[in-house]
Amino acid sequence: KRKFYQDALETFISISEQVPPTAQIFQKIGYCYHQMGDVENALKYYEHAELLNADSVWTMRRMAMCYRTLNNPQQALKLYERIAAIYPNNLNVVLNMGHCHLELGNYREAIKNYYKVEYLDDKTTQVWRPLAWSLLLSKEFAQSKEYYDKILNESPRSEDYLNVGHLLFAQNNIQGAIEYYKK
Repeated sequence: KRKFYQDALETFISISEQVPPTAQIFQKIGYCYHQMGDVENALKYYEHAELLNADSVWTMRRMAMCYRTLNNPQQALKLYERIAAIYPNNLNVVLNMGHCHLELGNYREAIKNYYKVEYLDDKTTQVWRPLAWSLLLSKEFAQSKEYYDKILNESPRSEDYLNVGHLLFAQNNIQGAIEYYKK
């Protein structure tokens, strides 16, 4: 609670050496490592926790986050798919599945996930950027432009102008691309 992760870690490790460790002890040790930025050790302890309690969604989420941080979207995707089997309409899980597919170059699957997020919550805007980018990479330029227009009207960032420039360049609109690159 007070974010004394090093102290907590030492205490949990001490406890695990004195009594047979439980999934919760391994989760807490993993969490301490995770919060301290040691993703490899965090993952190791989350995996120990999963061995003792394979159905813990909390553990699966944390493991998936570690795998994504360690640039292993394939392993993360497997975990998100397991979670989705339990909670099929969880926006965060579906969104992260889309991100994993995008990182793996499975643009069609990423788009399906992003559309599902948008369908489940039509008020969310966080899906627009990855959806627009996935559509661009899939050469679905008209749909990509629709989402980039929404982004530019709502809350544009410099990379959004850059990506619209890429979109226009891919459509051979060199002059339009230059204008967006300048922005």
